[in-house]
Amino acid sequence: MSDTKYVNVSIVTFNRLSYTQRCIESFRKSADYPYVITVVDNGSTDGTVEWLQGQKQNRLIKNLILHPENRGVAVAANDGWAAEDCAYYMKLDNDMLIKKQSFLGPMVKVLDDAPKVGAVAYNLEPTSYAVQQIDTMRLRPKNGNLGGCCILIPKRTHERLGFWCEDYGLYGEEDTDYGFRIILAGYLNGYMEDESAVIQMCEDADLDYRKFKDQQRERNWSEQGRFKENMLAYVQGTKPLYVSRRSKP
Repeated sequence: MSDTKYVNVSIVTFNRLSYTQRCIESFRKSADYPYVITVVDNGSTDGTVEWLQGQKQNRLIKNLILHPENRGVAVAANDGWAAEDCAYYMKLDNDMLIKKQSFLGPMVKVLDDAPKVGAVAYNLEPTSYAVQQIDTMRLRPKNGNLGGCCILIPKRTHERLGFWCEDYGLYGEEDTDYGFRIILAGYLNGYMEDESAVIQMCEDADLDYRKFKDQQRERNWSEQGRFKENMLAYVQGTKPLYVSRRSKP
């Protein structure tokens, strides 16, 4: 695309082919704003790679980056982010299911009409946040980070803060880190007013995956974990809010 006024929808995959298929199908049916799909695979072995290659060949996916092994969520998400130079970047987890028609355009409108908002997302937390009027838009500001499952970030925020931090291993707190940097930069984090547009396909049946995620998070949040160390460094100014990519495809 020659016009940069579009969304780069970046999806990281690692096995779970059926989730990826349903996620991408639901997104295509619901998107109401110009977009391209970028998929970064982290070494899937369940047929995901072959299916994605077919989608790329049929031009349903624009960018496909294949890692030979699992390089982690943040690294792969940064690869997807860097694949397009456009006005908006979306991180969409491959276990998200879009339930609402015309869900993407309203997210873009929030970012366009409320320039103090650094990122907007759909809320999948068990907690609901109060609706407030921000400039001309109604949304649910959160004094904390937004979940990174379905989050839209404008180029103005990206130019100020850069990429996801790659310090947290295969699965970490890159969304918490980014949300903290948004606040320190003077922007707002906000959830969309509608709380039923996006749902998460159940991962509870995959107990090994759930256990792996919990172990990674426990390590990052420990007293010796990188998360607390980085948060303190951001506040003290010894670590810049702008984070560059360390890894390359």
